[in-house]
Amino acid sequence: MRILPIYSVQPGMRLGRSVLDQDGRLIVAAGVTLTRRLLTLLEEQGYTAVYIADGFDDVELPEVVRLETKHEVIKSIRQFVESEALYDKRLAMSLTYRGGPPAPNMVSKARYDACLSIVRAAEMLVTDILSQTEVIIGMVDIKSLHDYSFAHAVNVALISLVVGRMMGYGKRELRELGIGALLHDIGKTAVSSSIWLKP
Repeated sequence: MRILPIYSVQPGMRLGRSVLDQDGRLIVAAGVTLTRRLLTLLEEQGYTAVYIADGFDDVELPEVVRLETKHEVIKSIRQFVESEALYDKRLAMSLTYRGGPPAPNMVSKARYDACLSIVRAAEMLVTDILSQTEVIIGMVDIKSLHDYSFAHAVNVALISLVVGRMMGYGKRELRELGIGALLHDIGKTAVSSSIWLKP
C-alpha cells in the first residue's frame, strides 16, 4: 500500500485504506475501485491524498493509538477551541455593551470542562502509547483540509509522546507533554479560519 496525492490517482486504482471523515464515519471503503466521480468527490471534500493498494497490502503497520482514542481526542480539541471562541465572543460583547470585563464566572464552567477534556485526552493518548511494546509511526491519517488542524494536533501529540517515551519520561511527564502538544496551535483560534484553512 502506498499513499498518493489525489491528482496522481488514476481511475481504476483500488483504495488501500478506508477514507473516514472527522467523526470516523466511512466515506469510501478500502478495496473500492476508484472512479473519476469518486476522486472528484474526495477532492471537493478537501482530501488531498489516499492510500492505494499496490500488491503490498499485507504489510500493515500497527496503529499507534486506537481509532476511538483519536476520535475522542479530536472531539476534546474541538470542544476546547469552541469554548475559547465562546469566551472571546462574550468578552468582546461585555466590553462593548457594559464597558468592562465580564463577571469571572461567566463561562468558567465551560472553559473548565474543556480544559479537563484536554487533560483526559492527553491521558488517553499516554495510556495507548504505554500499552504498546513497540511503537512504530509509519501511517499517516488521511484527512480533509477541514479536519486538518485537529488531526495535526493529534499527530503532533503522538509524535511528541513517542519521543518522550523513548527518552524515558514517566506517565506524569508524558501527560504534560501530551497536553502541550495538543494545544500547541491554540493561538490559531484567534485567526479567522478562512486564513488558516487556505490550501
